[in-house]
Amino acid sequence: MDVPSHPIRVLLVADPDFGVPSAENLGTATSPFETEIATTVTEALDALSGDDFDCVVSTYALPESNGLALFRDIRNLDPGLPFVLYTEDGPEAVAEEAATAGVTALVQRRPDTDEDGLLTTRIVNAVAERRAENRREQLDRLRTMRREMNQRLIRARSRQEISEEICETMAAESPFDAVWVGETVESGRELRPRTSGNCQSIQISETNPDAEQIASEGGLVQNAIETGTIEVRTDGVDPGGPWETAASKQGFEAMAAVPLATDTSTYGVLVLYSDTQWPFEGAPRELLSELGTDIGHAIHAATIQERLREERDRRTALFENAPTPIAASRPAEDDTHRFTDVNSAFEGVFGYPREDLIGEPVNKVLIPEDEIETHVERKERAESGESITGEVTRLTKAGPREFLFQLIPYGADEAGIEGSYVWYTDISAQKERERALEQARDEYEELINGMNDSVWVISQEGQFITANDTAVETLGYSEAELREMSPQDLDVGMSDQEIAALIEGMPDDEQQVFETIHRTKSGQEIPVEISSSLITYEGEQAILSVARDITERKARENRLERFASVVSHDLQNPLMVAEGRLELLAVDCESDHLEPIEQSLTRMNDLIEDLLELARRGDTVGEKQSVDIETVVKQSWDTIETREASIEVTTHKAIAADRSRLRQLFENLLGNAVEHAGPTVTVTVGDLEDGFYVADDGPGIPPPERESIAEIGYSTAAGGTGLGLSIVEQVTNAHGWTLTVTESDFGGARFEVRGVDVNQF
Repeated sequence: MDVPSHPIRVLLVADPDFGVPSAENLGTATSPFETEIATTVTEALDALSGDDFDCVVSTYALPESNGLALFRDIRNLDPGLPFVLYTEDGPEAVAEEAATAGVTALVQRRPDTDEDGLLTTRIVNAVAERRAENRREQLDRLRTMRREMNQRLIRARSRQEISEEICETMAAESPFDAVWVGETVESGRELRPRTSGNCQSIQISETNPDAEQIASEGGLVQNAIETGTIEVRTDGVDPGGPWETAASKQGFEAMAAVPLATDTSTYGVLVLYSDTQWPFEGAPRELLSELGTDIGHAIHAATIQERLREERDRRTALFENAPTPIAASRPAEDDTHRFTDVNSAFEGVFGYPREDLIGEPVNKVLIPEDEIETHVERKERAESGESITGEVTRLTKAGPREFLFQLIPYGADEAGIEGSYVWYTDISAQKERERALEQARDEYEELINGMNDSVWVISQEGQFITANDTAVETLGYSEAELREMSPQDLDVGMSDQEIAALIEGMPDDEQQVFETIHRTKSGQEIPVEISSSLITYEGEQAILSVARDITERKARENRLERFASVVSHDLQNPLMVAEGRLELLAVDCESDHLEPIEQSLTRMNDLIEDLLELARRGDTVGEKQSVDIETVVKQSWDTIETREASIEVTTHKAIAADRSRLRQLFENLLGNAVEHAGPTVTVTVGDLEDGFYVADDGPGIPPPERESIAEIGYSTAAGGTGLGLSIVEQVTNAHGWTLTVTESDFGGARFEVRGVDVNQF
């Protein structure tokens, strides 16, 4: 039997007339006594009701009563309290009555015995047995409490619930007078009380030191956290750490700090206070240590579950509120993935009700036949934990549609994945636009490659981006070679600086037209007319340039220049001499031959002027302005010898043109009509949707000859120069217009000019 090591509190009840041992003589060095004396039953009962005692020692004889009567009263108050009856060596009847009543021990006074030692022994043994029994009962209760608490911990859904269960359960156990649970923060450097039981008196919630204070003051609680082992103080709670200081003011006898930890993490500490030392010694201490481990694992599991719930809540919120379709699925035993949920956006886009999808295989509902193999390959990658992004075709209720999809697996471990989420972005309209753009690009390239002119696209940096087949064939470079070149590499008619200035100064809303010379890969130089404009190519601003080979035109212009030079030098000078002589001859004599000579000379002057005009102005125009067609027509008609001819103007438009050259065009067209259709011809100038026409009621132009009317020298009139319609064609070309010849409503000739910038006047 263990001998009590803590002081034994004894209530000594004795008749003052009865000789009793002195209180100073009771007790041992290892089991000191703290004795209080009562002389009557009433005093004894009052003392027991106001204080705790480990044992009652009473003499048999008491004033107005006896020790056995006191024993019976005490049994009603505390059935287990040890009671030692101290009597005279005498009547056997008292001893028998004491034994029958259940007195813990009987000590009789004998002269030849060590009464103080015997009484001390009886008290020590009785208290030791009582304490041992109490500890067995309390230990059984603690074990029961641990089992019940573990069941509650299993059911707890959060760390807060665990803390509340601990404090509620343990504060109800008699050994523990106060209990609280603290949570470690900042990797264990700081502790915050979370929940408490019976701790109002020590104001645990207000004891909230910072990390620096905890580290500097240490203390029982901090030691338990740092060492990971239970820390106990059973010799009174002296001021130390911040929580010991708070508790010491209440006079607690014992305190324990139990770390709540697993092998890898410390989540906090369980702190208990008691007015007795026993709850934190021996088996109870071991049980508390084991309980701390149980709680640590429960907190660990609850923390994981809380994180999982938070993650599920976030996923659910994202799932439900996402504006794009999302489908959730899980692997099934038949090696398919089956729907577990879809959001409302999915229902709206795909057209399938949620209740019709849950539990159905994904491949059966969504995957087209030609994508099954790819779907299986992606499913296997997802099951290994890989996230996947790509473009797919999926079967909606309205038919196949194209989507950008992102698959994200979740719950991956060594056994596989728990499931996956797939986000879908409908790109059907975008893909349709891309296909239309691709088709338009193909048609555009087919059109460009079918042109007889060279065409290329130039970047803003001045590099060729692409070129058509004609450019490749004409220049002798492959398209790949051209893409490595710039216009400066081809152009020998302009300086690099001039070309760069043209590229930089490209107008936004009109064409840039100029002439230059290109050199082919073989060294041949080709005169070209370049027409350039700004375009958008593959999303970037670029320059589209069309190069027309003007070799033949230049040759014709050269011939015309040489011819004009001959006319100007070899004909005009002799003509001037002849005109002077004719004037002198008219003074000297009168003759019927003078007038025909004068007419011939005038005709020769007209021919020379037309040739010089054709050579001088060619295919150029001056500044364009808004010109009223009716006004110019009337001015032109006034310069022509019209005789009995008439004119009708039915147009009231203004057009953008070089006024001088437009008048030159009308003078030649109107003069051509009067000259070829006869003196009574009626000429009409009228509207076209994109231009105007000049028609007459004369004999017209036979269809076979209409293609050659603009050739130099063509004329059906006697004495005609054959240059008028060539000048007309030059004027229309210079403005960028087109000239066609057809038959008028009256059977005569009709000249149509189109492509004109027309404004209603």
